[in-house]
Amino acid sequence: MPVIVDPKNYDLWLNSEDVRDFKTIEKLFHPFDADRMEGHQVSSWVNHVIHDDAKCIEPSNEPETIPFQF
Repeated sequence: MPVIVDPKNYDLWLNSEDVRDFKTIEKLFHPFDADRMEGHQVSSWVNHVIHDDAKCIEPSNEPETIPFQF
């Protein structure tokens, strides 16, 4: 499971001198509050490995090809 870092901890995550010091960063490894997350459908643009741009996360109105429930 990927870690979702709370914005208040960005500096700790990004500027840690030694990420091997688990005691320093262990507070980051807790479930992120689901009530603070949002989800939206994206286009099939994301289905090709050469696409690595902002369009990959833009909301889409394309018909769903695979039903997915959040």
